[in-house]
Amino acid sequence: MTVVAFIDTEIDSRTRKVLDIGGIRSDGPSFHSPSPFGFAEFLKGAEYVCGHNIFNHDLKYVGEILSRSGIPEDRVVDTLYL
Repeated sequence: MTVVAFIDTEIDSRTRKVLDIGGIRSDGPSFHSPSPFGFAEFLKGAEYVCGHNIFNHDLKYVGEILSRSGIPEDRVVDTLYL
């Protein structure tokens, strides 16, 4: 079964600080925290990451975490373009 992590970030527009990262995986686990370490753990086992406007927004803040978690950019789906 292919595991997809659906994610969204909330960013403080003034400070550009990550206030929250939310996610749910197609195999059940969910995530709700600003912790980059917790987010990396949540991503373990996911083969794809999906989000709305993820290329122009979320990846600016969590792209490095995805990369370190072994999820290449060609496995990121942006629903803005669907």
